[in-house]
Formats: sequence, structure tokens, C-alpha cells
Amino acid sequence: PHTSAGRIPTDKGYRLFVDKLADIKPMTAPERRAIQNFLDSAVDLDDVVGRTVRLLAQLTRQVAVVQYPS
Repeated sequence: PHTSAGRIPTDKGYRLFVDKLADIKPMTAPERRAIQNFLDSAVDLDDVVGRTVRLLAQLTRQVAVVQYPS
């Protein structure tokens, strides 16, 4: 690991991280409506993809990246 990263996580720390990644929570009805409204106003495929990746990043609080096939 990089020197600024601190110490190496323990096995228990890794396990907690992986277990939390696997937690799936169902969306609430208001969340579903908000997503639908957000996407309904998209004007074309590029707009839908851009909106979707931004929304994914916001909902997951993670980095989201999209790449079109070449």
C-alpha cells in the first residue's frame, strides 16, 4: 500500500468492507419516482446515459463511470 494509506487492513476489516458492499437495500417508492422523473426529462441517449451515471454516483456515493462501445 501507499505510505499515505496508513496500515494494512486486518482480515476482519476486509470482511466488513466486502460484507457492506454486498448489502442491497430495496428502493423506496419516492426514490423510484424521483429516478423516473429525472430520466423522463432526458432529451436523447447521451443525456440518458449522462443522467444515469450521475444518479448512480449520487445514490451509491461511489465513483460511476460509463463508456460507450467503440
